[in-house]
Amino acid sequence: MDTALLAAQWLRAIRGRRSQRDASRRLGYGSNIVYRWESGHCAPHASAAFQAARRFGIDVDQAVRGFLGVPDADRKPLPSVTSREGVQFLLGRLRGEASFVELASATPFNRFVLSRWFRGLTEPRLPELFELVEATTHRLLDFVAAFVDPKRLPCIADEYAAHLALRNAAFDAPWSHAVLRALELAEYARRGKHEPGWIAARIGISSSEEARCLALLERSRQIEQRDGRWLVKQEGTVDTGQDAKRARELRRFWQEQALRRFDAGARGAFGYNLFTISEQDFEALKTLYLQYFENMRTLIARSSPGDKLVLFCGQLVELDGESANTG
Repeated sequence: MDTALLAAQWLRAIRGRRSQRDASRRLGYGSNIVYRWESGHCAPHASAAFQAARRFGIDVDQAVRGFLGVPDADRKPLPSVTSREGVQFLLGRLRGEASFVELASATPFNRFVLSRWFRGLTEPRLPELFELVEATTHRLLDFVAAFVDPKRLPCIADEYAAHLALRNAAFDAPWSHAVLRALELAEYARRGKHEPGWIAARIGISSSEEARCLALLERSRQIEQRDGRWLVKQEGTVDTGQDAKRARELRRFWQEQALRRFDAGARGAFGYNLFTISEQDFEALKTLYLQYFENMRTLIARSSPGDKLVLFCGQLVELDGESANTG
């Protein structure tokens, strides 16, 4: 993705109907800096871009909170991204546990530049921030959409429409994700031609559901038909957390599938453990769980060939919390 072009169009969108010269004056510049930003001659630092967005009526800090998944109930003030400190905070949340070496391998930036950004000594310009968001979260489209309507950004409008179709498919047809993964099976590739119903029989769904899922995957540009069979066209990372209610329903759906396969005697690893633990260690245990999940995803990403389609479901549940008396 051309993040320089995206940044220029993002800045154009936040300006609205104001002229470039008027917008520049409202931002306190003597020159027509907005023209230079939007024409790609230069780009503002991230905090300056967010200052401009706020000046033109966008609640940038709320947008960042929403993107990071900070609950509305948690009203603890975060440093504003209109400041260098706020940008540094945002970068820290994006980075997570990744090292500068890992980030350098995933971005065009060397570890010394990254170190200065993350330590708050300097800050990235808007296109560079976009690069970091994509490298660390693969959710740049969602980040941009938190501030402006992507339909107003020609360079991503079509891609975002497909992204929404993919998200809706995850909610409306959860089996579409399993069908997508089934297309990556080595045995499917060896069969040469697509056989309607083969995937359905393999993963235990109806032929009509298989056909519906394939149609949704094609519409969201995740697959394409070539030489008589379906091929995975591109990977898409879908943020299902933006709709908390539907996200819970989606998690419940896959937990129920796991239980059905458990009752049917499916192969797998099943176990449980009941224990008491300190509040501090419970938080540490949740961190370990998330690290395990990330390590598992890393192993999956490098595993080849795809011989098995597997569902992982894990729970770490507080039994004596507020939800204990649920009946």
